[in-house]
Amino acid sequence: MTTERRPAGPTWYGERRHTDAGISSVVLSVCAISGTVTLVGGGAAGARAALVPELLAMANLVLRNPADAAALEVLGSLTIQVHGAPLGVAVDDDGAVTMAATNKLTVSSETRQRVRYLAVAGGIEPHFGTSGPGHPVHVGASLRPGGLRGLLVGGPGRIDLHLDDAVGVRPGPDLARFAPGAFDALCRSRCQVLPGGDRVTVKLAAGGATLAPTSAAAGSPLTRGAIVVAPDGTLLVAGPDHASAPAHPVLALVDDADIGRLAARAAGSAVPFAAR
Repeated sequence: MTTERRPAGPTWYGERRHTDAGISSVVLSVCAISGTVTLVGGGAAGARAALVPELLAMANLVLRNPADAAALEVLGSLTIQVHGAPLGVAVDDDGAVTMAATNKLTVSSETRQRVRYLAVAGGIEPHFGTSGPGHPVHVGASLRPGGLRGLLVGGPGRIDLHLDDAVGVRPGPDLARFAPGAFDALCRSRCQVLPGGDRVTVKLAAGGATLAPTSAAAGSPLTRGAIVVAPDGTLLVAGPDHASAPAHPVLALVDDADIGRLAARAAGSAVPFAAR
């Protein structure tokens, strides 16, 4: 996270900045985007639309917002500018700083090799240029901080997503269309995250396992976390923006509790699966 600072230096965010007067007089303008930026949160359903709900919650809790307050999900880079009163902002679990009026902030997912979340004090209310939670944000959009505040006592520390742990899976609805033992082979293999993942799919190399379906016909309707096998053997894990129509047979389903931990892994990371 990089920010342009006034000569006096940064001010660490504190409760004194988290006032209704300070929140209502601020507008955030989106100056530049590389990749995709999505408004997520704004309630339980909107929080489930985040690639990594745990990181969304942490970014909000750093600012004492409700865990599911609306925030910005960044896959690539985002630059915003504050107009009006100073405003507390936080990225994931990096702590919070106060942006003074006219300050710019750039958030990049490249610094952690994973998706990042930008939260602001009070949450984000769409002003214009967006269509609400779950929809992309574009350059030129204006966003207003809201008035949501949580009751967290004491700031949270670094979040541990246990990225070395196995990801839980269960057999998919189309398992019978794979060779016998395909699900067990998935659990024995050590898959690897491939570059190019997004909100539609996480792409995995199958770790040497042969998992091709015995039929090329379309599979069951997709849900988030469904693992399908592409014709070239690549494993595709359906994300929050996956297509509604089935394309390939579903081999397995990722446990809901592990969907975020899978999406948080950087390209090149190992992904062991375990039957649950």
